[in-house]
Amino acid sequence: MKTIIGLLAVLALTVMPAFAITGDAGVAGHVFYPDGRPVANANVAIFRLPLHEVDKAVATTTTDDKGYFLKMPLQPGHYMLDVAVPGNTSACSAHDLIDETVTHVTMRLAAHSGCAPVRLHSVMVNGALTSDLYIVH
Repeated sequence: MKTIIGLLAVLALTVMPAFAITGDAGVAGHVFYPDGRPVANANVAIFRLPLHEVDKAVATTTTDDKGYFLKMPLQPGHYMLDVAVPGNTSACSAHDLIDETVTHVTMRLAAHSGCAPVRLHSVMVNGALTSDLYIVH
């Protein structure tokens, strides 16, 4: 009997963490130039909405050579994604992230395509965006 109880306790400890990791969401997608080419090494800043007077990005990620990005885990909720690259082009979009789901998005860069009425201010270090990204409105 003790052996069965011991086995059940070990089984419970190995199975419970899988059930404890619930509620997380994620976002994945592609970033393209206006002509359809993928944007490699673009920084994607992720902001939780609604925005406050000054909001720091809750997460950042970078696109790969095919313009693909993936960021998880994120708490479910409403988020704004912002991508800015040299040449005064950017892309911005808002999405609802749902429990245990990866939301797929496609973002196409355009001149001055920021999310009005907010402006993205980025800290530049050696010509690259850092993870300290803020929204000011």
